[in-house]
Amino acid sequence: MLQPKYKVRWGRLLLAFLLILALTSMTVSAYASGRETARSSESRETLSRSAENAAAETGNAAEAAAPVEEVPTTGAGTSDDWTCKVCSTANEGGDECAKCGASRPNVTLSVISLVVLVIVIAIGFIKKVNLGFLAIGAAFLLSIIAGIGPKYVTKAFDADMFVSLVGVTFLFGMASQNGTLDLFSKKVVALVGKRTVLIPILMFFLSAFISAIGPGHIAAGILMTTFAVYLAFEMKINPITTALFAKLGANAGCASPLSLTGQLGLKLTNNLANDVTNADLVERLGFNSLHFFLATLVSGFVFTLILYVCTKSYKVKADNPLKLKDIPKFNWKQWVTIAAIVLMVVLCIGFQMNTGLTAFVMASILVLLQCADEKKAIKGIPWGTLVFICGVGVLVSVIDMMGGIDRISGLLQKLMGPNTATPVIAATSGILSWVSSTTGVVMPAMFKMLPNILRTFGEHVNYMELISAITATSFAAAISPLSTGGAIIMSSYSASKETTNEELNKIFKFLFLLSVGNVLLNVFLSAIRLFGFYGIFG
Repeated sequence: MLQPKYKVRWGRLLLAFLLILALTSMTVSAYASGRETARSSESRETLSRSAENAAAETGNAAEAAAPVEEVPTTGAGTSDDWTCKVCSTANEGGDECAKCGASRPNVTLSVISLVVLVIVIAIGFIKKVNLGFLAIGAAFLLSIIAGIGPKYVTKAFDADMFVSLVGVTFLFGMASQNGTLDLFSKKVVALVGKRTVLIPILMFFLSAFISAIGPGHIAAGILMTTFAVYLAFEMKINPITTALFAKLGANAGCASPLSLTGQLGLKLTNNLANDVTNADLVERLGFNSLHFFLATLVSGFVFTLILYVCTKSYKVKADNPLKLKDIPKFNWKQWVTIAAIVLMVVLCIGFQMNTGLTAFVMASILVLLQCADEKKAIKGIPWGTLVFICGVGVLVSVIDMMGGIDRISGLLQKLMGPNTATPVIAATSGILSWVSSTTGVVMPAMFKMLPNILRTFGEHVNYMELISAITATSFAAAISPLSTGGAIIMSSYSASKETTNEELNKIFKFLFLLSVGNVLLNVFLSAIRLFGFYGIFG
């Protein structure tokens, strides 16, 4: 393990940086709000003077002498109207929602919500605690400050997504528990035979495939990086780079329609499209599953090719320790498991059936046929990750209700233009992903900012391109040892051989620098509009 002093130093620097960022945001927001109010007042005065001058020039003394009617500040269609983000009620002025009593978002509430988010992320990073539970508690405290009813806080917990994620992870937990996935991986690698130069690339695509069919980046990452490190030691090749190819593949394949990230992207998009405040953007908030999936896949593959060349993995000459004749055949339980997974893929992709519920049906069949140990499969469900994702989603929703998301998106808009919106969004996502979860924090928070960006830059930006850049760049940063991906690689390596603190520190620096390079690569890909696929998908 790394020495504690490094953790504390990193944590303090991060906390200081985030607090400075929050305070800067508060200052800029207050200044911008004051400027906006001044401009609005000046515009009304100018309008009034123009009307008086026009009346005087026409010689209509009575009209010129009459006071100019002020622009009303309340009532339907006026600038003071606002829509409550809690209950979606349209309000004619006032500081509280007429229906739910929630406070109208303002600078103070939005800044408070963002400061709480910064504190929650900093605590999770430094103390290594599950942010899901912490986020729900923080969301409730914020709701009290903003006058948001408890029922709206609990409603923000996405039960549909939770059920879907439990179903998929349970099914593939059974496939992992009965050895189906492990045996499948060994058979595929054995097929390479003496062409060991292909193993690094094979690790990428094998991991991507397993991740794409359902387990997701965490489960597939753990399975394949452990397998990759074991294989590398047997072949006497670099275990860290071999594990990297596996983890890059797991991240690259995780945005498929069947996997956790793909389902999350669809759900977050549907939430935005169903929000009445985004009624003007419904046609632009469409979700294309293939576009979303290919973005992360292409991003991961490009960096894998660069790594393959830079590490001279094409010169690998070693014996493949896995022989097809030595690997046992699938037993009937494993064949049934494979059939269940294939059937789920066909039903979900071919017939658009609900992925989570279909996975529950297939898992139930496996349970009834006793194809796997049900209790072990249940224990294998990443409950902490699921609570993390849904819990942070609750906090982000409350922050959005308080105007925090609008505040930070406004700040980002000051840094971007029509041609730089996507690269700035990508860079922000990558930086945030170094200290937080892509699916738990980055995607829920960043997706919420996009409606305002779409309104600001109009047809110059594309929703699918933006969310593809967010997701791909976030996963690019996820090979950092500060993130789950890098931590999995280091733990797999440490479990396979004795390591010193000095050796772990070198691996730490190597992985972090690689993640920086990967983020910069994705920012470049965003700048050349690769994530928009140049209009191929419309």
